[in-house]
Amino acid sequence: MDTSYKGDRPATDYLRAQGRFKHLTDADFKQIQLMVDEDWNLLLRKIELFSDK
Repeated sequence: MDTSYKGDRPATDYLRAQGRFKHLTDADFKQIQLMVDEDWNLLLRKIELFSDK
């Protein structure tokens, strides 16, 4: 698995493009991005732990 991919756009770009998220504030978007980053880092750690080296 190629773990070098980080994505080229923040989660905010995807959420703001959808009208159903208009009610979210900048603080909400920041919190969502933090959660996405944490989940991504967790996935990378799991890959490192369980991959055949």
